[in-house]
Amino acid sequence: MRRAHAGPAPGFAARVAAAHAGLRVLGSSALAITQVALGHAVAAVLEGFQEWDVAGAACLAAEAGALVVDGSGQPNLLPTGTMIVAVPGSLDEVLAWWRAADR
Repeated sequence: MRRAHAGPAPGFAARVAAAHAGLRVLGSSALAITQVALGHAVAAVLEGFQEWDVAGAACLAAEAGALVVDGSGQPNLLPTGTMIVAVPGSLDEVLAWWRAADR
């Protein structure tokens, strides 16, 4: 999972660790999304991204079967604010961690 332009929110990182999951902060929003599309990660959580930086990767992820939603969990290929890209079956848990995080 990834949060763009900053380190992960402390509450989010703590919930990921408590679930015995890994958290990686990559240098590229598009790379984080592509990792989900390729099956190398189960989710990417992005904030503060630019549409032109993530549009192609979001389309690739959606075509690969990933779910692309906004921070409230509503399907949205290019949301403003927060974007969560996740493989089916992991979205609910990632959303729960995100919603409970102290941002």
